[in-house]
Amino acid sequence: MEQLNDKWFRIAGIPLSVVMLLLAEMPFFFPGRWDLLWKYTVVSIVFTGLIWENARHFLIYVRRRLPGLENTQRRVLTIFAGFLVIIAIGQALLLLFIEWLAIAPGHVLTWKAWFINFLLSLFSVIVIASIYEAIYFFGYYKITLQRTEHLKKEQAQKHLEALKNRVNPHFLFNSLTTLSALIGEDGPRAERFVDELSKVYRYLLRANRQRYLPLADELVFLQSYTFLLETRLGPAFEVRSSVEPRFFECKLPPLTLQNLLDYLVRTQTIAPEKPLTAEISANENGLTLICPHQPKTVWIDSGNMDWAEISATYEQQTGRQAVQAVVNNRLHFRLPFMQENPVAV
Repeated sequence: MEQLNDKWFRIAGIPLSVVMLLLAEMPFFFPGRWDLLWKYTVVSIVFTGLIWENARHFLIYVRRRLPGLENTQRRVLTIFAGFLVIIAIGQALLLLFIEWLAIAPGHVLTWKAWFINFLLSLFSVIVIASIYEAIYFFGYYKITLQRTEHLKKEQAQKHLEALKNRVNPHFLFNSLTTLSALIGEDGPRAERFVDELSKVYRYLLRANRQRYLPLADELVFLQSYTFLLETRLGPAFEVRSSVEPRFFECKLPPLTLQNLLDYLVRTQTIAPEKPLTAEISANENGLTLICPHQPKTVWIDSGNMDWAEISATYEQQTGRQAVQAVVNNRLHFRLPFMQENPVAV
């Protein structure tokens, strides 16, 4: 937005403004002297061009220092102050040059001549600068609207992708496969599996309508979701929670813990000889999950989010950064709570 596409505006505007100013000054300084008009016109076009170009470069400089709609008032006042100085100096040099050329019938380097020239030039420059600023304002406003629409589309796309991940077909396929095996082996456990699966999908539908949910709701959901994973993966996988009740009202984006467990199942080795136990706790800094660091050498992308996407989404939703680290061969995840979260003492 700093560049000005005003080539023809300058080409036509400078001669036109000079002629208009000289015609306005003619009754005061050289009445009836049409022979002087063309001389003043040539000299004035040169100086007006110099004044215009200097004012134009100053305007571009100020726009770079004070861009955007939020700086409109400061930008306009700064430009106006700068134009006052440029016009004052430019008009003084113009009269000095005319005096030096001796093309005027009398003495022109006077306070009265300077002041009249200054006021007339100031009026013209204010009109021209207002046109520049109006073009800049509406152009920037248009860009802001386009950016806003682009962000809305991006958010809608991310929301759609999040919805796809929440009802990931791999999860449903694995759950139905596990249920099919349970039906013939353990009827009561199969019934509970169906109940927990129903709770999971009921929570998924609710989460689609919420921006944040209490940690207590996430932990209740986690119990059902963990049961499904533990049933499918066997005793090699376990989730333990030791979150104190005083943190239950703290807010998190919905399905934060589900995404984290999915990430672990997808990227970490889980086997009888390498069991994985995830321990969840909380403090004033946020939620913490710790588990052994035993990454798979090869893992298949099932359409779920990787850690970069989980972290970026979490930061976008909460304004706070999720952290992953490996300490003493153990994975540490820290998810800060929302800043306005209440914590009972």
